[in-house]
Amino acid sequence: FPVTIHGEGIQRSPAIVVDKLAKLHVAYESNETGTWQINVCSMRDWDEAMKVSQTISRSDHVSNVPSISADGDGRLLVA
Repeated sequence: FPVTIHGEGIQRSPAIVVDKLAKLHVAYESNETGTWQINVCSMRDWDEAMKVSQTISRSDHVSNVPSISADGDGRLLVA
């Protein structure tokens, strides 16, 4: 299931969490750079659009099928 329809590459496999402050966070896989990597984007407020994504993967190896959760302090955990 696609995440976005703009830009280069394919974005898919979204995982979604809402933290204790009711902020929405989405982790997804993208091959925009030529290698499948995990990215995360977040919504600061419900009346604003999602913020620019941040690449979580730190290697040239394939990273796919992300999962995401938020702990009791609001920190994101992405695998």
